[in-house]
Amino acid sequence: MANLPRLMLPERDFDLACHCSVHGWGGALTFARGLAAALGRLGYRPMLLGLGEGRPDATHADEAEPADSPALNLPSGLPAGAWRLRNGRLPSSLARQLRAQQPPRRAVVAISPTWVCAAKSAWPDVPVVFLFPCLLSNCLPFTWAGRRAPTWWTWLDYVAILLLERRALRQADLTLAPTQQSVRELRQFAPEAASRLERCDFGGPRDPGEPDRAQRVAARDALGVPDDAFLVALLGKCDRNKAFERAIRALPLAAPHVRLVIVGDGPELPALLAFAADQGVAARVRFAGPQRDPSPFYAAADAVLSTSHYDTFPNVLLEGMAAGRPLLAPRHAPPQVFSGFAEVIAAERCGVLYDARDPRDLADALNALAASPARAAELGHRGRAALARRFTWDHAAQRIVASGGLPGAPPASRTTLSATPV
Repeated sequence: MANLPRLMLPERDFDLACHCSVHGWGGALTFARGLAAALGRLGYRPMLLGLGEGRPDATHADEAEPADSPALNLPSGLPAGAWRLRNGRLPSSLARQLRAQQPPRRAVVAISPTWVCAAKSAWPDVPVVFLFPCLLSNCLPFTWAGRRAPTWWTWLDYVAILLLERRALRQADLTLAPTQQSVRELRQFAPEAASRLERCDFGGPRDPGEPDRAQRVAARDALGVPDDAFLVALLGKCDRNKAFERAIRALPLAAPHVRLVIVGDGPELPALLAFAADQGVAARVRFAGPQRDPSPFYAAADAVLSTSHYDTFPNVLLEGMAAGRPLLAPRHAPPQVFSGFAEVIAAERCGVLYDARDPRDLADALNALAASPARAAELGHRGRAALARRFTWDHAAQRIVASGGLPGAPPASRTTLSATPV
């Protein structure tokens, strides 16, 4: 391993560690920042840990975040040519960097199996909470053509991820999963971890407020979408797993005033552009490309759609709820479709479920919402109310604090986390 600059980790109560740069954006970092803000409201000092090459980079999180948590990127410590074995070697490399450092006073909260294993190796007596977003070993095959690894190295990397996730679930003192579907998925994947696994509501984005009429008009004008169109938003990486082509395939079967906006970039974008033209709906689909701020697209939209093969708890649908938009998502039907949000939509009556295998079923769902703006608005209001009631980071923060021992316990005190099985 290359010589790395010595880290200077400050005094802090919790480490919130995610598998991305603390300067970036995306679901994992949104989760970490939301939890940091909630822990800050309880009087604790959390720190965000991320991954970034070069020197360890100390900074602060997004200035818009109320927690203003200190944040630090750690380099992988791996040679540039080691990407093929990255997932197998990264936990040990991070552990070597952490081992000489003072651990957090309370616990490590890992939004990545890599950080679970790294923290347990470096600080075996420090409690580690695994905040579960998804199982990559279940998700990754959906990004491959025919669900077959394209190269031998891809297959080796996949095996390393699978073993890493099993190890993380065995080592974590507590794993929190946001839906009953995700609890069942984890129990099936790692039955030996069932006694340290529980469901906990979390995940709501920081509430920007429901878009008003002026924001909607401005956003639709920027997209060139007429006021009488029923605009459905899809946001995310354009890859095989997101399966945005499902929406394009259903569009010819939907009412003429139903339109799509696809926000994101990725390897499948050229194919999606060509497919929209082949289906004769190119004029009804807007491709907005990657956007750092998705809020104008939620303001412009009349509904938010998920078409993914695997999406256990998509941040996009949480953001759609925050904007007061009705949701559309596939029914949960593993192993073909993992749709963790289906149970939320059914329980909260905040959207419509459809059969992902049938374009007509999705078209019927789109038509049902487009034909009744009042019903669509009612579903959106229910979702916004459910988000405020259920999916707050305060729930997770309180559960994690309760798990870690008495408030103000000295750093030398070690407490075993416990879970109440669901």
